[in-house]
Amino acid sequence: MKFLKPLLVSAVFVATSSMAIAAVDTTTININVTEAPSLLLSGTVVTDGTDKDFTVAAIQAATSQTVLLGTLGSDSNISGNCNMSFASTNGFSLVDPLSSVVLAGYSLKYGSEAPIAVDTTYSQTCQFTAAALNMIVGTLPTTIAAGTYSDVVTVTVATP
Repeated sequence: MKFLKPLLVSAVFVATSSMAIAAVDTTTININVTEAPSLLLSGTVVTDGTDKDFTVAAIQAATSQTVLLGTLGSDSNISGNCNMSFASTNGFSLVDPLSSVVLAGYSLKYGSEAPIAVDTTYSQTCQFTAAALNMIVGTLPTTIAAGTYSDVVTVTVATP
């Protein structure tokens, strides 16, 4: 029995020691899934290239001197309204940058909106189907000097 007594003491000591060092720790995990807002112009005005080249003859041949620039819409995951603005570098006029000669003024016709001839902003849903964007050229002079008449229109869609 002398042999078992130290063994029993050791077993009690081990069992007691194991219980004494037990510990508990907890944590919480916050899980968040985020999708960044997306707002992109779409339509053939964007996908087919932004340079639109026409001859004077093509403009004169078009019904009411109206030429299609392409379609314009927006793909977005934002609900609610956005502002879409049209701004022109030359005040909606086709100007030869070398001579500063103005060929003609023009307006833009976007979908069912009224013609745009000054910097304009519309409020509409952020996700909208592409609609036709036309350029309506005003009266051309009888004699047209050789040159490249141009303007730069900036279309911006943004959340308010």
